[in-house]
Amino acid sequence: MTSPTQLAQERRIAMRCLPHFGLAHPKVRLIKIRTTSLFRVSDRHQRQFVLRIQPTQRMPLHAVQAELAWLITLREQTDLRVPEPVRTPAGELVGRTHSDTPDDERLCALFHWIPGRHKHHLLSRDAALLGSMLGTLHHFASTYPLAASLARWRFDSAAFAEQVKLLDLPTDNILSANNRAMLRYAAEYVLSHLTILDTQPGSIGLIHADTNLTNWLFQRDHVALLDFEVCCFGYYIFDIGRLLHEFEASTVAIHDLVASFQRAYIAARPLPAWHDEQIMAGKLMSLLDVVLWAMTLEPWVRQAWGEYRIHAALAQIQHAVDQIR
Repeated sequence: MTSPTQLAQERRIAMRCLPHFGLAHPKVRLIKIRTTSLFRVSDRHQRQFVLRIQPTQRMPLHAVQAELAWLITLREQTDLRVPEPVRTPAGELVGRTHSDTPDDERLCALFHWIPGRHKHHLLSRDAALLGSMLGTLHHFASTYPLAASLARWRFDSAAFAEQVKLLDLPTDNILSANNRAMLRYAAEYVLSHLTILDTQPGSIGLIHADTNLTNWLFQRDHVALLDFEVCCFGYYIFDIGRLLHEFEASTVAIHDLVASFQRAYIAARPLPAWHDEQIMAGKLMSLLDVVLWAMTLEPWVRQAWGEYRIHAALAQIQHAVDQIR
């Protein structure tokens, strides 16, 4: 839970950021505070924006600039509905300020507000919209010649193998011995498929890397994808797997949702072919990433909501492992 002191500090930082973008007396409302803070902003003309504030320890300036340049490219060269960065009057994409401690630098990015609503209980039509947009995004990323020059990191088999080493660290009894054994089995299954994908052209490209349902906004006949903060070079199946493992919360039979998603995705990006085992590997990779990420959270954050995420992911991993054994 956010303390009043923390909220007050983040609001002060927000008010230092906004003049960089020519917004002198805006109204500011908190969306969330974690490592990254988000605020909804409205100016005197009733224009709506989202302000994102990041510590440079989380994301260096060149990486943020690359992310925003990618968003501009997507908006200029595709019909995809993604966030539109706002430039400063000087033409910059990123504002720089500090917290109440002068040596704690923060990076500020401003985006035009995107209307829409979140949905957690999907229909087949919703799954088709998701599949079409994600397939189109992946197709464009795989064919855009300058994508590889963007300054983003790689989440490949070597990076994943390094991440899995977190299972060897103590976790305050969050993971039982049986949990660890299950997770190692799942990780070995994933790595066996990643090493194959490493040899196949078109398996790795610039991905979103956080395609959970909270980052999609549904409109009447379209869907928008938000929050490219952690976009990186990785496996397209990771984006697919991250989204598919959230389908299980929907009321429609999951095989109907997956079938609708698959048909729409393949229509937008027919290659590489859809392989059930690779998709399972992407799903398990995503679920393992959730567990390993939550293990690194500060204790109070992990206790507040991280442990719930861990236990939910463990249940899905167990179900998947039972299917592949």
